[in-house]
Amino acid sequence: MKKSNGFYGPLISTLKKGQSLSFGLYVKNMGATKDEKDKKDESKYYQNLYVDRYVLTKTGLALLLSISIGYYDWTKVFVVWVVYTIIESFLDVALKVSENQLNNSMSYLRATINGFLNYFEFVFSFSYLYMYFDALKFTQSEFQERVPNALEYIYFSFVTVSTIGYGDLAVSNDIGRILVMIQATIFLVFVLVFLNHNIARI
Repeated sequence: MKKSNGFYGPLISTLKKGQSLSFGLYVKNMGATKDEKDKKDESKYYQNLYVDRYVLTKTGLALLLSISIGYYDWTKVFVVWVVYTIIESFLDVALKVSENQLNNSMSYLRATINGFLNYFEFVFSFSYLYMYFDALKFTQSEFQERVPNALEYIYFSFVTVSTIGYGDLAVSNDIGRILVMIQATIFLVFVLVFLNHNIARI
């Protein structure tokens, strides 16, 4: 008797459809050899290499933008790209949770490194969005007139995902509150990924 996928079947199908719009999927296909039947291992190696470079590039660009937006107004045109990469990476991570794709011990180190890169990508991307929407303010009265700088936006983003909450910075508008809720949800998915990943190896 075939076991029913229940809720997870439609969920995985939906995530795969969303991932079909991912630019990273096309980057991965660029690494495929023309004759995958005879060169399957080589094709997989180059596909993984292309994906690793793409993830590293996204993380580096997110860091660059989060630092630059405080000094160069033209970087604000990248807000659509930042939102897109957040959605793309979230769909990828959510699909890994649903399909349990991280259980292959041969790719343990690579999956862990990519997971950390995605984590930092989210931190830098959200710091960019907090700055773009002018969503933060100082809670201390003596600093309330001062505008947070790029480092302080990145710091707030790290504090948010770590759930520490020092209280020196707070959101100043509804968009900021929405961003915090989204970022906290994404962090929860990351926790599920790493628990799923490591428990499967025990």
